[in-house]
Amino acid sequence: NKNLVLNHDAAEYLYIALVGDSGRFLYDSCTVHTFVVAQELIKRGLVLSDIYHNMYSQSLDSLKVTQYVMNNYQITEKGVAYYIFDDAALKRFGLRPEQGKENINIFDHSISLITLIMLRFGFLSVKSKKRMNGKFLLEVANTILMELL
Repeated sequence: NKNLVLNHDAAEYLYIALVGDSGRFLYDSCTVHTFVVAQELIKRGLVLSDIYHNMYSQSLDSLKVTQYVMNNYQITEKGVAYYIFDDAALKRFGLRPEQGKENINIFDHSISLITLIMLRFGFLSVKSKKRMNGKFLLEVANTILMELL
């Protein structure tokens, strides 16, 4: 409808969604059309540095969780990186179980890793950063658990 007006706030929210859903324009699903839409939204006067700052700023508590992951990850012989949040670690950082996966993207651009998984004890939950055959991922998780038990 040509009578509708896209105001600045709406353009900013749409741009944030576009950035998030496109992996900061890194996913293969990005097309010329994706960038044309971004261009049209930017024309609404968006301040991209402010948007990215708001999207990716981290609190000190969040950085402490990242530090925990960096200090506690392991790599198997097959190049699978994993980290574990047991119930004590979740409690220490005040995290809900589903928040344990929020640092899984730390190793996104590591060329030597096949995948990164997050394990949580109590209820075994496995989160894989890369899409893997479920059977393979389960085998890796079981292998890691057997080594730890």
